[in-house]
Amino acid sequence: MQPVAIGSVLLMFVTTLGFVAGCASHADLSSEHPSAGAGPPSILTMELPSPSTLKLPQGVVSDVFHTGSDYVGDWPRSRVWGTDEGPADYRAEVYADPIPPETTARPAYATYHFDATGFAHGSTVSVNWLATGGDGEAWVGLPDWAADAWRWHHLGPESIAHFDSEACLDDGVTYALVLLTGTTAWRLESIHLGFELPPLITSVSPLSGEAGEEVTLSALLNIDEEAVTSWDWQLDGAGSIGVSAEASPTLTLGSSGVYECSVRASNEWGETDFPFLLTVFDEGSDWEFTVVGVANWMGSSTSLALRTGSPGNPHLAYRQAEFAGIPGRLKLAYLDSGFWHTETVATFTDSMTSASLAIDSEGAAHLAYTHSVSPDADDHWYVIHAHAPLGPWLYETVAESIRPMDWYYDRTTLGGPALALDDEDRAGVCYLATYQVDDPPWGWLHQSDSLVYSGHPDPATLATTDESRIGGHAIDFGSSGNPCAAYVADAEGIRLHYTARSGDETWSDEIVEDASEWAAVTLEISPVDGQPRICYVRPGEGIRFASFDGSEWAMTTVPGTLSAGTDLSMSLDSLGLAHICYYDGTAEDLRYACRSGLSWEVSIVDDGGDVGWNCDIAVDRYDRAHISYWDKTNDYVMYARQAVSK
Repeated sequence: MQPVAIGSVLLMFVTTLGFVAGCASHADLSSEHPSAGAGPPSILTMELPSPSTLKLPQGVVSDVFHTGSDYVGDWPRSRVWGTDEGPADYRAEVYADPIPPETTARPAYATYHFDATGFAHGSTVSVNWLATGGDGEAWVGLPDWAADAWRWHHLGPESIAHFDSEACLDDGVTYALVLLTGTTAWRLESIHLGFELPPLITSVSPLSGEAGEEVTLSALLNIDEEAVTSWDWQLDGAGSIGVSAEASPTLTLGSSGVYECSVRASNEWGETDFPFLLTVFDEGSDWEFTVVGVANWMGSSTSLALRTGSPGNPHLAYRQAEFAGIPGRLKLAYLDSGFWHTETVATFTDSMTSASLAIDSEGAAHLAYTHSVSPDADDHWYVIHAHAPLGPWLYETVAESIRPMDWYYDRTTLGGPALALDDEDRAGVCYLATYQVDDPPWGWLHQSDSLVYSGHPDPATLATTDESRIGGHAIDFGSSGNPCAAYVADAEGIRLHYTARSGDETWSDEIVEDASEWAAVTLEISPVDGQPRICYVRPGEGIRFASFDGSEWAMTTVPGTLSAGTDLSMSLDSLGLAHICYYDGTAEDLRYACRSGLSWEVSIVDDGGDVGWNCDIAVDRYDRAHISYWDKTNDYVMYARQAVSK
């Protein structure tokens, strides 16, 4: 963006912190606006002051300062303060006690004013903010003085947003801003009025390549590349050049490995540093590898999904553990136009189980996960369905279990959610409810399990065991739009079950075969005949593959998988053939099995350390496999894609 230069000023800037790298978002308030009072749903339940009540007389405001705050209800319990030591050393902070993301936010708000004398309508207002206590909901409300109403824009974590100030300036005198938070603590870093902006890098591309390949690196910016006056690429010996001052350097990649690199972009208004990992894989490799994130050494579940019909628009969800006082996070990474982007879906301080990911027909992500917290000594378990309908994340509580602090004898925990979408993008979630009793001094004693379905068309309890367990389970939707599930349970012996909802609203349940342990299970309906395919691990024997032809089950053991661990996943291609990824517990590597006609082919995907934990697989419309997994040796969350030649 290169507008005509006019007067500009940085009205507030915290020099010790600078601008943070994060997701850039842009809004043009001169276009169609939300209706007066529109904004996050929680705002509609509280009475905010109108812009006119916050307006100060002309000449009263000379610098940016914080003018007040308030909050509604018990959450968040907030402390708001500011220091007015001049524009160069100003900060205002709102601290909110963490609450579960599914709880309806009752937001705190803070207002800010500054003198806008001399600034023409059409100037740009830029807001930079930083989440300091975990990520959550935050919004910017800009005043429309003519309507005496607020116009709302959603901010993501660690982000910067730009606005047209046309409706916000009142005769060039005063301007008010309201920031709200429902689940996090945030700090306003800067407000900038004018056109000039420091650079903010949000991603780098490419993040991987083949040894000997010539690649050109580029950075994704919040401003035009021409507005950057200097570049500094540090490439850690990844290829033919180690440093570069070019905007888009070209290098020939060297030996295979993962290289810690960084890029700095600067102009006269500031600079930003962006660290990244550049993965170089062997020449002629069957698989292409990219490091997507880190798990903080506590293990990371991964879930992978592709948009229907996409040749490769991968979305990868993973859990990042709490580390060094930083809350744990559920992250979503996705590849768009060659650039990887990462955002935080939820934060947690107690515990979070694995997440299940699906992408709907519009490209929006859906996630199911469980979250437990202990506010005021009560134990709370939640099953959450989070989805982002091409906008901010929305959270729905699928199930909740609470044990009051004065009730010590039993509890029901929730875990293991599995998510699927039907042909109309309606979600179904299958989860495990485990009932336990307190047995001092031995701790919690297991009593029973229930496998529960929630979602379209109606909820149901699929199975219940008494003093025994339900193990791995999976869910999908059949060709008729009814949900179905597979699970391993110890009722009258450990067995693999398949259950499906019929048109008369009942669920059938049949035993597929005897199992030996509570193994991982994966299920998918074939696109060819509309019948189920099930894959699971039978310890001591290997991976078992079950195929139903409409009347009976055919069982096969995948050869060469005797040492398969409990982590596995399956996806069917356009011909209905199975692609399986699994962790080999003996060799500690990631392996891939593909059915070709009547035979199976098993190969090693990655053997560079203890790799392949928590793997997941998806197949695109070209029948090419994509795999996500955790590299335990290096603490990397990995993404692997079959090479085009394969």
